[in-house]
Amino acid sequence: MGQIFQGLEGICGATVLGCGDIALILDIHGLFRLLTYQSQSRLGVSYQGESQDG
Repeated sequence: MGQIFQGLEGICGATVLGCGDIALILDIHGLFRLLTYQSQSRLGVSYQGESQDG
């Protein structure tokens, strides 16, 4: 998809619709992984589920 979207979590591709519009193809698993990571970061928990305090 080019350098702009390369490495962007949650987007795995794009397609051109019959009307000429472009639609992004979502990576649902990647979106949930990103959401989980962000939620745990706000709570002070590491991605693996271990507390960052010790």
